Amino acid sequence: MGKVFTSGLFLVNKDNKILIGRATFSTPEMWSIPKGKIEEGEESFDAAIRETYEETNINLLGLDLNYNTLPIQTYTHKKKALVPFVLFEIDNPGLDFNSFDIKCNSNVPEERGNFPEMDAYAFKSIDELIEGELIHYTQMACLDTIEKLIELTWMRK
Repeated sequence: MGKVFTSGLFLVNKDNKILIGRATFSTPEMWSIPKGKIEEGEESFDAAIRETYEETNINLLGLDLNYNTLPIQTYTHKKKALVPFVLFEIDNPGLDFNSFDIKCNSNVPEERGNFPEMDAYAFKSIDELIEGELIHYTQMACLDTIEKLIELTWMRK
């Protein structure tokens, strides 16, 4: 069996906070950016957009988006990898994350209970994510790059 690739999207609002969702019934609590498995024949950014809609109800399909591709993060067991992207609200005129009814549109498989994948959402600063160790280490590894991109974004404005 080959490596499984997932794709995810760091959504950064105008306050430089990143949207995370809590996995339903997770103990201890597990938080994550919207992400999931890249389907056969699917481009990685398209998968990130699809997963974002499924897990947050934020529909970015068909929009001309300005985004950054981040380095692929391989899990320590080397059987899985995350293909991450970052999308800044400030770099996408007309995009307002507050205009969406953030909720989960997808359920875990029926054999696992058929409940929503995510049950809570929050925008958190990079410091809050690091201090609380809120997200998976593959996502944490992206935060330094995102912080540098935030600095560059504000320097351009």
